[in-house]
Amino acid sequence: MCSGSDAIDVVITKKGSPNYSLIFLPDRTFVQLEEDIAISTALSKIIEVIKTNYSGYKIAPQIEKLTLANNSTPYLLDISKDKVTKEVIFNENGTIACEN
Repeated sequence: MCSGSDAIDVVITKKGSPNYSLIFLPDRTFVQLEEDIAISTALSKIIEVIKTNYSGYKIAPQIEKLTLANNSTPYLLDISKDKVTKEVIFNENGTIACEN
């Protein structure tokens, strides 16, 4: 999740339904399911952390809910400022797990 290592991304789309991505390691080990959800459904703590730690960054209109192989559900949020774009991954409780 935070390593940035090689992965296989299988995207599932259906008109009128949410988009999903299934992420696998190159050896075909399942890593996570990614589901796009509206930013308005994100934990309020995530928005507070972004405003505090990333002042001036623009928040993407959606957040990705990740369901890992161990059934934990962290979140991934894209933020940007000028020409800098970051992915911030949050634990289930809204604390920062890592940033890429």
